[in-house]
Amino acid sequence: MLLELIIGFKIVIKLFSDSKSELNKAFL
Repeated sequence: MLLELIIGFKIVIKLFSDSKSELNKAFL
């Protein structure tokens, strides 16, 4: 249960940082 939560959290952070870098590219 806890492990699944941590894995899901890491995936969300990865997606968030990926989209954030995509936004940075769009603004540059």
